Amino acid sequence: NAPHNGSDVCDEADLDHDADVDLSDYGVIQACISGPTIAAAPNFAPADTALGSLEVKTGKFENAVESLKQAIRYDAEDFDANLYLGVAYFNLNKMKEAEPFLVNAAYLNSFSVMPHYYLGLIFSVRNDAEVAQKAFEKVKELDGGKSFPVIHKYLGRIYMHKQMNKAAVSAFETYLSLLPTAKDADAIRKDISDIKTRPNSTKYAPT
Repeated sequence: NAPHNGSDVCDEADLDHDADVDLSDYGVIQACISGPTIAAAPNFAPADTALGSLEVKTGKFENAVESLKQAIRYDAEDFDANLYLGVAYFNLNKMKEAEPFLVNAAYLNSFSVMPHYYLGLIFSVRNDAEVAQKAFEKVKELDGGKSFPVIHKYLGRIYMHKQMNKAAVSAFETYLSLLPTAKDADAIRKDISDIKTRPNSTKYAPT
């Protein structure tokens, strides 16, 4: 790939998006990194991406942001750089900055659960339950929530709030089956018991 030109103008067509992925609910399509064109050796961007992802994994989020921004200046379609830059911003509590890079990552790799997981968390923080639900359901669709079992608890809370009682019970029970010794297991069991005593238990989650 040629170095990214750093333009402030984003064009959705710049990314080779997976046609099977519909993330229009997230409200953003592509992130832009403004700055000068970077003339670099072919291994420059992978080196920055590897360093940045390591910095994320070791909690050096500010450093990771700089490394990964540099990688994306070189190659805007670098999946790992977009993903880990979004995760770094998330951990710095910069949700607005994190969101477009996570959406980019979801477009670039339609089989990765991580972008949807973090987008679900972002929209949960924003109290946008509808979009958070869709994000967590996408994680569930991709791998059953095995990578992030906690999504079943989050979905259970959303369904519970919407009085989708049977769906809530199913989500909570799945969470407990995956994490039977979770610290909040007793609280979840109580929620299940409370739901089952409700008079109306006929609403279901979308399939």
